[in-house]
Amino acid sequence: MGGHAVFRHWESALPAVVNLSDPAEYDGGKLLFKDTYGKEVEDAHMLAAIRQRGSVVVFPAYTPHTVTPVTRGVRYSLVSWILGPPFCR
Repeated sequence: MGGHAVFRHWESALPAVVNLSDPAEYDGGKLLFKDTYGKEVEDAHMLAAIRQRGSVVVFPAYTPHTVTPVTRGVRYSLVSWILGPPFCR
């Protein structure tokens, strides 16, 4: 195979984000998602759950997402990717 492999992670990866910080220790740093129409998902219950220390969020890598800037304190997180076969063929 020539020693090179092409890996298209958005077709097969599930990012896993673990929040390691207490939400009282920082401001900002919100993990936000957009729906298939590009509209920001505004679910207060989900956003509050994601901010809790120890929360784990797993989602398809092709889902549009971002993290807002941290404006106070420090936000620590652990990020990993679960790899597998493509979701669609």
